[in-house]
Amino acid sequence: MSDIHRENPFMRGFLSDIYLRPSCYECKCKNGVSHSDLTIADFWGIDRLMPDFDDDKGIGLALVNTVKGKQIFKRLSIDIRLSALSDVVALNGGFKEYRQPHPARLVFFRRFAVGETVESIVEDILRVPLWRRVMRNIKTFCKMIINRKQLTIIPLFIRRSKKRDK
Repeated sequence: MSDIHRENPFMRGFLSDIYLRPSCYECKCKNGVSHSDLTIADFWGIDRLMPDFDDDKGIGLALVNTVKGKQIFKRLSIDIRLSALSDVVALNGGFKEYRQPHPARLVFFRRFAVGETVESIVEDILRVPLWRRVMRNIKTFCKMIINRKQLTIIPLFIRRSKKRDK
């Protein structure tokens, strides 16, 4: 997640699947199955695939599904870059994965319905308890130690002081 998304309560909630539309959980268009001429989406991962094309504001992804879609797409006056479908699938998890509703989805909507702000609800729902943050840091530290390719051993020599030997 970029810094902008980390700081934006709405994006944090959206990317955590707290308030996706119910149809997203049962999407009939997964794995490229579509009955439309064009499929339009956000191109997640464009920064890794085409960094020179990424404007950090969001790049659209258009899948041309039919001959009619191709004709329509050709008439558009937009900057186009082609990519392989395999790259799209690899970088856009929602393309083939079904989403599960967030465990606190109903809590979010109940609280929102009585006037709480998106920011306060999202912050509360996504707050990671201190004990879990500590455990995550310990686990990360242990993995770093275990996965080290080279261990640097610093020899430690202890000499007795000549004054004590006398």
